[in-house]
Amino acid sequence: MFGYIRPDMGELKTKHVGLYRSVYCGICRCSGKHISRFSRFLLNYDFVFLAVVRLALTGEKYVIKPRRCMVNFKKRGVMEPNEALKFTSAAFGALAYFKALDDLQDEKGFKRFSTRIFLPFFRRMAKKGEKMYPGISDTVKIPLEKLSALEAANCAVPDEAADSFAVLTADIASFGLEGDVSRVAKDMGYHIGRFVYLADALDDRYKDQKTQSYNPLNLAFGGAEGVDQNISFLRRTLLDSGAAISRSYALADGNSFDGIIYNIAGYGIEAAAEKVINKENSK
Repeated sequence: MFGYIRPDMGELKTKHVGLYRSVYCGICRCSGKHISRFSRFLLNYDFVFLAVVRLALTGEKYVIKPRRCMVNFKKRGVMEPNEALKFTSAAFGALAYFKALDDLQDEKGFKRFSTRIFLPFFRRMAKKGEKMYPGISDTVKIPLEKLSALEAANCAVPDEAADSFAVLTADIASFGLEGDVSRVAKDMGYHIGRFVYLADALDDRYKDQKTQSYNPLNLAFGGAEGVDQNISFLRRTLLDSGAAISRSYALADGNSFDGIIYNIAGYGIEAAAEKVINKENSK
């Protein structure tokens, strides 16, 4: 499920690499404890960035302690459970469940079958998240329903479809926050969501064309080949999202997460854009 928002580790300072990994491992442990052990195998980088943004904007204090990883059994710095990690875990549980419901409508064959098998796990994750943060389910459900309606109607305007998902991520990022912090989080969340949706559509352009699945870019440009003919425009659109994330965060920077956020908004967004742009061109 997505995972496009990640840093360029080669451009991060060593201290920022350790801090970022501590957030990733912290969410893994926190979601396993509060949402479901199953969620630990589904965690993606987009939600790690959500936690980083919440930590940076709220100024929440955090503690990092050495813990043994359940995967490689090595000890590494892990952020202890805090409000940002708990909220991120709950939001992830809600999105995973409603995304699974959407997949049941859109997917076919084995993927639909496997989604149906795991649906009770996703439902349990969403219920636990809703119990922790009442209202988080509707925050995810309502924009997804609007997006599903647009997709069912074969909306051929990429910005309109992307807007629905961007509103979802904006509302998640700003959930429970107030004042200037809420406004910055909402703006950052919006541009994160817009990038993720368009990057995913670009990533899947040839696969969706083959399976005749909904893809707003294919509809707008007359197929995957038409998308490739407009690749310069789409590259600029994706990079503009990264620039918008940086501009939004510039209103609230000045903490230990600055290096991570600016790295992701710049180097990370650019690397992700180039990866999806060149994916099919290499064939």
